[in-house]
Amino acid sequence: MPDPSLADTDTANAVRRKRRIMTEFVINELSAVDAPAMEGAKMVIMKRHQPALAKELQPMPSINVARKVEPPQAPTDIMDVVAAIAARDSVSKFQAMSLAAVERPDLLAKFQAAPLPPLAKAAPMPPAVAGFNKRIDEIRRRDGCSRIEAMEKARVEHADEFAAYRVA
Repeated sequence: MPDPSLADTDTANAVRRKRRIMTEFVINELSAVDAPAMEGAKMVIMKRHQPALAKELQPMPSINVARKVEPPQAPTDIMDVVAAIAARDSVSKFQAMSLAAVERPDLLAKFQAAPLPPLAKAAPMPPAVAGFNKRIDEIRRRDGCSRIEAMEKARVEHADEFAAYRVA
């Protein structure tokens, strides 16, 4: 245990010491950050009183007065919102669609209520394809095999129809 009498003499010595007060110094750097970034980066602020120059300068108009600023238009299509969210959050369009559904449920409902475009009609099957498919189905029923096995057998049994099937 420390000697309590020494603590008293240390305190007395500290009071007797001459205080050193800094009166002249130069601040080279002053930093206040919440999270360090770009260590070594410098920002300089300089102020100078120049009475002649101050008389010549007129106050600058605000940016909104100098040019008309149009407010950004709100997107009216869910796909525009999805693209904006994907760019903003650096996520896939799939993930952005989920976020867009939360942020803009009104546009999602509008998108879901819109009628689907008509589906394109499939082109009619060429007769050679239809004929060879018919042969495959016949062999499947006859031999009770899979479609692939029936196709292999049809290639051998009906070589002329298979050749037409390949070019169709």
